[in-house]
Amino acid sequence: MSDKLITNWFKMPNSIFSLELDAYQIAVVAYIARHTWGFQEYDTGKKITLDEFEHGRKYSDGSRMDNGVGISRSKLSTVLKTLVELNVLNLETDYSDLARKKHYYSIAIGETAPAENNAPIQDLRTMPYREYLQTDHWQVLRKRMLKRAGYRCQLCNVEGRLHVHHRTYENRGNESYSDLIVLCPNCHAKHHDKI
Repeated sequence: MSDKLITNWFKMPNSIFSLELDAYQIAVVAYIARHTWGFQEYDTGKKITLDEFEHGRKYSDGSRMDNGVGISRSKLSTVLKTLVELNVLNLETDYSDLARKKHYYSIAIGETAPAENNAPIQDLRTMPYREYLQTDHWQVLRKRMLKRAGYRCQLCNVEGRLHVHHRTYENRGNESYSDLIVLCPNCHAKHHDKI
């Protein structure tokens, strides 16, 4: 074996492996990372069809550049939906042609929410929570999360009144997108067992 490093590799964040994802989910995340981060495309989603996930991405001449993830189409749909619900993946959908909706996927793990920070992080972490929710930091972050979720509940897909819920408070004041989820009042109440 050669000591030379070959160029057909890409980096994966360690945080992916701390999420207790199953093998199917890791395969899909790795595939998306390969076709985004592997091409130094960090800020945009990549349009990947179910056929491409299943059988491999295509070159412009129609030949396949890889073999896909080797997961059936029905399982892929479930895995992708779960990864989006867990905020591991970002999903943007192009509805310009309703007969051919295009889904763009990108990795959400380790992505820091770029909210405005007028107060030091320590102040944001230690202030009372209700006061924190009134800060410019939270208001900007909340608006960005709503936009990223397409102004829909990330669990039931309903539009209307929405809450941005902390999945964890560990990073309060310096949240990543994966620390938050957008929920309708019903899903939020169910999450807190109020129904």
